[in-house]
Amino acid sequence: MKPLYDNLIIEPISAETKTESGIILGFTDGQSQLLREVYSNRAMVKALGNGVKGFEVGDEVVMLRWGAQEIDGENWVINQRDVIAKVEVMK
Repeated sequence: MKPLYDNLIIEPISAETKTESGIILGFTDGQSQLLREVYSNRAMVKALGNGVKGFEVGDEVVMLRWGAQEIDGENWVINQRDVIAKVEVMK
C-alpha cells in the first residue's frame, strides 16, 4: 500500500506493562489491553507518501491518536501534521 500526498502508513506499538528493570506498570491484566488499544500513541512508520519530509520507513513516532484512521487490523494511515515527535535513541 502506498499512501498519497503527505500521509504515512503506520503500525501502532503496544504499550509495555513491565519495564526492562522489572517494574510492573499500574494496569491490571483486564485493563491493560484495553488501555493499550485506546491510548496507544506510538507507532512504527511503514510507508511514506510522496509529500512526506523528515521521516523514514522504520522510524518510531509519537502521534495524535485521533488523527489516525485504521485501515485494517494492523495498519493505520495518518497525516504528517498529526505526528508530533520522532523517537530517537540517545547514544
